[in-house]
Amino acid sequence: MLSGSWFISGSFQICRPRERCPSLDDATQAYRDSLAIAKKLAAGDPSNTQWQRDLYVSYWRLADLAEKQNNSREASTYWKQAFDVLSEIDKRDLHFSPEDRQFLETLRGEIGAGGQ
Repeated sequence: MLSGSWFISGSFQICRPRERCPSLDDATQAYRDSLAIAKKLAAGDPSNTQWQRDLYVSYWRLADLAEKQNNSREASTYWKQAFDVLSEIDKRDLHFSPEDRQFLETLRGEIGAGGQ
């Protein structure tokens, strides 16, 4: 019998009996750790589109988790940072996929950026 399960941003994990299940705080810390790595990589090679994508995805995940924790101020900050990174990919004429364009429009709506 399962003692519990955890679903966050597409990740599914089954907890064993008497095992502590990861929490939103655990996920937030893991995503913050991932963000620190993504920032270093993206800063080290600004022309590497994949590392720039990893950076905006890290911000996106943190924004999503902040919303789940009812922290709209923190979520707004992360949404804006994700928007800024993705906008920069577009402005710098790096490879910009149709999915990137869709995410940019989603972020534009999320932060109310309009034509910024």
